[in-house]
Amino acid sequence: MRPLPNSRIGKIEFVEQHLPVWKANADQIGITSDDVKELEKFVKSARGGYEDAKTARNESRAATQTYHDASNQMNNDVANLIKAIRAFAEKNNDPDVFAKAQIPAPAPRRPLGPPQTPTDLVGRINGFGQVVLNWKTSLHGRPYFVISRRLAKNDGEFADPSSGEWQTLGTVQEKTFTDTSVPTGFAFATYRLVAHRGTLEAPDPTFTEVPFGSAPGSNVAGTIGDTTNGRQAA
Repeated sequence: MRPLPNSRIGKIEFVEQHLPVWKANADQIGITSDDVKELEKFVKSARGGYEDAKTARNESRAATQTYHDASNQMNNDVANLIKAIRAFAEKNNDPDVFAKAQIPAPAPRRPLGPPQTPTDLVGRINGFGQVVLNWKTSLHGRPYFVISRRLAKNDGEFADPSSGEWQTLGTVQEKTFTDTSVPTGFAFATYRLVAHRGTLEAPDPTFTEVPFGSAPGSNVAGTIGDTTNGRQAA
């Protein structure tokens, strides 16, 4: 077993504990008084250095905390002042305020333009006989969506979804819509979705077809299949 601890402070404490014993019994343990005096000088220096380092670390931590607290408060204050300067410039419609304050003027806001065309429009019939539509799109800039429907009594009456009579069902700002007014006696419905932002409209509408089943007077459907060239795939 090694007599000396591994840590520096452990070694210092070991020497401090053994010095009085070694000093009193130097001749009897094979060392000299000069050896003990030399060791005593170094252990006092090591202990002083350790205490100074500990004090410095504590002071450094305190100084670092003071630095962080002050800089955080400074950041909040300067951010509020910059907001006040910008508000003053906007209120007075005076761009020279930014030059006088030596801060950059905010970049002019660009118009968002028309919203993107929604994709992946799909419909399913829920347990209440209602058609639930879902689609994918970005809601950036708070677009809204206008949903229209056209009904067909049989496959032979299917027409190109870009033409014909459409009934507007509603407007939503979410990416889902439930058609609660589906009448009976129709083979399928074509739904049209158009995205708007303000007075702007998406470049293209989005369509999907929802089959209702073949029984007259029934809107019950099993599975809504894919469509190919405007007709339900077999």
